[in-house]
Amino acid sequence: MGETILDIEANSIFDPGAGEDVSIFMIPPTGDSFGRTADVNFTNGYFDIEISKNDPLSVITGSTTIIDGRTQTAYSGDTNTGVVGSGGDAVGISNTILPTYERPEIQVHREDGDVFINEGDNVIIRNLAIFSDKSSAIVAEDGSLEVTQNLIGVNALGNNSGDIDVGVENKDGQINVNGNYLATILESAVLIDGGSSSLIQNNHFENNGSSPCDDAILLEDGSGVVIQQNLIEASASTAIDVEDKVTGVLITENSLTTSGQDGGNCQGNPQQMAIKIESDGSSISNNVIYQNGGAGIAIVDGTSNLISQNSIYANGTVTPSLGIDLDMDGVTLNDTSDSDSGPNNLENFPVINSAFISGTDLVVTGWASPGTTVEVFYTDINEGTATLGDNQLGLTQDYGEGQTYIGTAIEGSGDDQDGTTSSYADIDGNADNTNKYKFVFPLPSGTVVGDLITTTGTRSNSTSEFSPEIIIRAHTVITNRNITYRIKSN
Repeated sequence: MGETILDIEANSIFDPGAGEDVSIFMIPPTGDSFGRTADVNFTNGYFDIEISKNDPLSVITGSTTIIDGRTQTAYSGDTNTGVVGSGGDAVGISNTILPTYERPEIQVHREDGDVFINEGDNVIIRNLAIFSDKSSAIVAEDGSLEVTQNLIGVNALGNNSGDIDVGVENKDGQINVNGNYLATILESAVLIDGGSSSLIQNNHFENNGSSPCDDAILLEDGSGVVIQQNLIEASASTAIDVEDKVTGVLITENSLTTSGQDGGNCQGNPQQMAIKIESDGSSISNNVIYQNGGAGIAIVDGTSNLISQNSIYANGTVTPSLGIDLDMDGVTLNDTSDSDSGPNNLENFPVINSAFISGTDLVVTGWASPGTTVEVFYTDINEGTATLGDNQLGLTQDYGEGQTYIGTAIEGSGDDQDGTTSSYADIDGNADNTNKYKFVFPLPSGTVVGDLITTTGTRSNSTSEFSPEIIIRAHTVITNRNITYRIKSN
């Protein structure tokens, strides 16, 4: 029914706009204000609506349709008080605060089959608990859909209910999955297998997946995917799995942790990383990626996948793994002229020759391929979240994960104070004949001699693995009567 027919008045909970078709829940609770007998499906502070297998809800085809559980709250009050999940926690490098995930007054579930199917434009499903014994809670067949402030995969109390396969699926629509709590879903909490726009933001994903191949977010097809400001934890397999048909995904300002909880193999391959990419052109930036079972980020195919200014640390809790792994084969050693090929072109990482404190500056020197964008980090070992040797993986040096970002400079730019070229080789077999660099960064507060740093390198948006870590040393001055020598740590 339209707002005009019902003459809905604005209140402290919601204010329908002109032309919006809003669901009106006025189910009588205990102590109903109209004196009606409490509905038999009212218990524990919420109403249970069961959709039968053979009598499903109609497909939503109308425009500006809003199914809003807050209308029940406006009528009966907040009878299901409390919150679930980690609302109020900070996520991503910018510490964005997650919204509160409040327990709703309405839960809708189906014994077998999809609960809601949308084909309409500007449709909103809000403030419900939704689960099923099979299939999906919400499917976008077409149109545009916002899914917001719901509990998905659990009941109105936030407890596991049913055996739902998929939380939200986009087949051929435009979706905004915003501010939901998605938990205990058997396969994928969010499945993108089509559509021209999928925005996944401000959600808490927890304990999703029931086998080694089950990911919290699985991208199989479609375009225009943005995943931002989510907390994704305790996934059976991967937090975010980007398959080969999906390119140009933006993954930013998320916190991703404890992926790979199943601990097994997916079709013979470990699937315990936080992010897996097997396509081109994605951007992974400003995320906090920590304590996952396998690698923090695994690029298994594709090129031009940018990895920038993330905080990556303490990964490999189930299987010894790297913070960034190209081709999922452990450390990818540098080769002469960076002539090899593979995921992200198996980009050579910048090698650090020395790092020292000079007054109020941090000076870093070494080698990098021409035009490389070099990012410098304090390692997770330095920050106390890992132990020396955690990222050796059978080699002599530790390829420490970059936990705290220090700064960025470009080889060959005006910031590079060394324009020479030379060769290098180290004890692990990293070797090249390439350009040298010397970068001077403002000394970060708290930096002391003995701190450990690492780098990544990016060319053509393809980012390398982390380089071997190196110790920051003092810049020593020795003086005699005739000449002053300034000696670097090496």
